[in-house]
Amino acid sequence: MARKLLGEPKILVQSNLTVITLRDGDLNGLNRAMPSCKHCTNVLCRRRMWKGPLEKAQGSGAYTRYCNEFEMTDLGLMSYFLGLEVTQNGAGIFLSQEKYVKDLLMKFQMQDCNPVKTPVNTNQKFSLEDGENKIDGHTYRSLIGSLLYLTNTRPDIMQAASLLSRFMQNPSKIHYGAARRVLRYLKGTSSYGLWYSNANNLELCGFSDSDWAGSLDDRKSTSGYVFHLGSSAICWNSKKQPSTALSYHQKLNT
Repeated sequence: MARKLLGEPKILVQSNLTVITLRDGDLNGLNRAMPSCKHCTNVLCRRRMWKGPLEKAQGSGAYTRYCNEFEMTDLGLMSYFLGLEVTQNGAGIFLSQEKYVKDLLMKFQMQDCNPVKTPVNTNQKFSLEDGENKIDGHTYRSLIGSLLYLTNTRPDIMQAASLLSRFMQNPSKIHYGAARRVLRYLKGTSSYGLWYSNANNLELCGFSDSDWAGSLDDRKSTSGYVFHLGSSAICWNSKKQPSTALSYHQKLNT
């Protein structure tokens, strides 16, 4: 039995992104919408939502056809989304979370703290059982979760946030003190972010490194990497290796 048509699909246009939303149960709406999206690539389907780059910006013939055929809302260039600040101009795009950092400092009453130059103390080691008194796990997990979200535009705190996230189940005063130090570092670097220029040189460059049995609890090593494409980083991570390396050569190949 053919499904009943429940009305025309809706299209949301934001910058160079087109989102086509079909009404619940309207399977034929996709077929009606796709001819207008013949220029879409990298199509993703999730809950009857299709996304792809728009053919041209507002003012083009394609944009007019969209407006005539579908109910649309043009939000213009993206400037803020879920704590992510986007600045776009002719030279490139700058991504940052400065407001998110300031709100985070206010939340944990660190807005008047003295900034430091590094997220963690050099060569400082942490363990699950360090002999210090335990603290409220909810507060610690909230802080670490916020720091991990901040790594979307701050590769410089990736290692610190990943390291401190290992102790979320049973944090101590030492762990919480180290997390507050990250906030002190953010106090002096709140305007940092990622700059993607319009340069034609899109050379891909990657860096990786690891320590040797850095974990005091299980002697597992920690690996990290960052990849740059053109002017800024596009991919980065820092995490503990899943297995214990028995030799330096094995560590490098894990």
